Parts: sequence; structure tokens; C-alpha cells
Amino acid sequence: MAIIILNALLGVAGSHLIHYFTNGDFQYVIEDLMDELGVDDADEIIGSDTSSEEYYRELSEQEVSAYPDGCNGYAHFDVTDEDMGALIEAWTRTEYGRDISGDDSSSEDNYIYTYDGETTSYLQKTTYYNVDGEYNDYVIIYSDSATGKIHSVTASMEDTERIKSFLKMVVQKLDSKADWSEKELERQCDNFLKQMDSGDGSVDIDNMVINGSKYSDGEIWLSIGCTDF
Repeated sequence: MAIIILNALLGVAGSHLIHYFTNGDFQYVIEDLMDELGVDDADEIIGSDTSSEEYYRELSEQEVSAYPDGCNGYAHFDVTDEDMGALIEAWTRTEYGRDISGDDSSSEDNYIYTYDGETTSYLQKTTYYNVDGEYNDYVIIYSDSATGKIHSVTASMEDTERIKSFLKMVVQKLDSKADWSEKELERQCDNFLKQMDSGDGSVDIDNMVINGSKYSDGEIWLSIGCTDF
């Protein structure tokens, strides 16, 4: 690395002179100089062509606001996290007879990924909802940090009929243009839940994919993700 820096700064002839006057220890001289300057990488001095490199960079809140149409690394439903959150809260009050809370425990993960000159943006807000008094029943909404549009919804519940009710509600909300008949939606959900009798299930419905697992204690986990980029 020291040789690269030396050649960049002085040229080949200059590096030979330094080699002569330092009795061949010029590499350590340059490395000491790098330490004094606080330079960890030669790229900081001689620059680098990042067109063929791979790297990640986190985005600030201000940078996220520069993506009015959202990121291009995740597929998005047209429904926002705010609308889905309100629907889930209403459903929970009806289904459980009590509230669900979660807005105070959300987090964001926003970054760009560049490879071979192509940059992909990933903007994701994660909002956790826990049903009051139910430690194993929860919902998580993953949405775009800039637009609020949903990437996916996951849930975990112990009651099969309850998870089925939740699944039907969310599918109808996320894919409202599909004009579902109650019979067809019932069939799709039953098919998915039946698959999980053997442990795992997966089904593609219109613009979404639904994956799930059923654990030995009876808990059912599912994820509804968008496939329409």
C-alpha cells in the first residue's frame, strides 16, 4: 500500500530516491506518515474509481426526504403504514376487545447500495405492534421511510381462526383492486393455512407473496410481501 501511495505522490523516479536515502525502509516511513495524517487507506490520498466497487452508505433523515417516490430496492403496496395501522388497531379492538400499541417503538434503516456503478436505495421503517396482554401476538409493518407505502406486513398469533381473520383483512386491504369474492379469498387463505400443517406454507396471490410457519407450540407466523416493483 505504501508503494502505491509513494508512486502516486512522487512518481517512480522519486520512489527510487526515497528507497536509496532510507536504506530500503521507505515503506515504514510512509506508513508512519499515514498514521500521523490519520489516513487509513490509500484511496483517501490517490482517490479511487468506485464504478466497479461495492459499498453501502447510510442515509441521513435529510437525504431520505430527497426520495419523494420512495426507494427502488423494495416493492411497494399502494397502502400506507398509517392506513394499515388504523385498520389493525380497529381489528384488534374487535378481535381481542382491547388495544394494540406500537407507534412508540418504530425504527428506520435507510441506506444506498452501490455495485458496478449502479446504486439501489433501501428506505425502510419498521413499526412494531403488540397486543396489550398478549406476549406472543404481534404485528410488524415494514414501510418506506419516505412515502409510508408498505413493503410487507408480518404477524404472529396462536389462534388459527384469528390469524385467518387477520390474513383476510390484510390481503383485502393491500390488494383492494383485485375485487375478491368472499369465497375465493376464503379458499386462498384455507389453502395457505393447510400448507402449514406440515410446518411451512407459501402462496402467491396477485401482487403479493405470503409465507408462513407453524411452530410446535401452535404459534403461527406469517409474512405478506409485495412483489410488484
